[in-house]
Amino acid sequence: MRMWFVLYQKECKEMLRNYKWIWVPLVFAALGIAQPVTMKFMPDILSLAGSLPEGSIIKIPLPVPGEVLGQTLSQFNTVGLLVLVLALMGVVSGEVKSGTAAALLIKPVSHVSYMMAKWAGAVSLTIPSVLIGYLCSWYYTEQLIGHIDILSGVTAACLALGWFIWISSLTVAMSSLLNHAGGSAFAALAAAMMTSILSGLLPASSGWMPSKLLQGAQLVLMDMDLPFDWPIAALSTLIIILVLMAIAVMRNARRSTWLPASHE
Repeated sequence: MRMWFVLYQKECKEMLRNYKWIWVPLVFAALGIAQPVTMKFMPDILSLAGSLPEGSIIKIPLPVPGEVLGQTLSQFNTVGLLVLVLALMGVVSGEVKSGTAAALLIKPVSHVSYMMAKWAGAVSLTIPSVLIGYLCSWYYTEQLIGHIDILSGVTAACLALGWFIWISSLTVAMSSLLNHAGGSAFAALAAAMMTSILSGLLPASSGWMPSKLLQGAQLVLMDMDLPFDWPIAALSTLIIILVLMAIAVMRNARRSTWLPASHE
């Protein structure tokens, strides 16, 4: 446990040196603020564009507050997801390439402690980044659009966090399984996209998929009933994360060498 904590501290300090603790939350905050502000002032933005006939009056009804916050989650799932994957894609493969992993693992460091420290660091970056963006969007939605029920907002935040934690876990696992950061990013994004597509194509049998957590968050914000059991989706997401980490640990344990010149 002590070794894991030391590795976790190293991971946090590394993200601080790379300014990930600053720019990743800032991106989510910007996305969170932009959605309610854009929805509120959309008529003014269109009128200033100057492409409408003179004297035109633009009337766009304001969406309900829950819809605005749900659209913010959609923004997080596109731009925010890409930023998160780019920030985490080299957590293992980058250290293998630089030789840092070889220097660490010649010491009495277990592969489990190494991977779990990587995973904990990724989750520690993901949770506050998503929450900061979500809270920014919630605040501006309250100020510009209308009130959001606290219970619905908190429930939606918890469900959405499950999805983004799964994405960060998937990226860390792919960074361990693949030797190139770009390949791990592509694999993580492709897996996330396929999960979302299958969830839409097979709604009756996809209630266990991690993507249902994000869909559930958006439905909760709209005061709609969930067409699936969210505890099942949350439990299956946790099991998938554990399986991914176990596969990553086994992959690391079977490496013939951690030297950066290795071409496995």
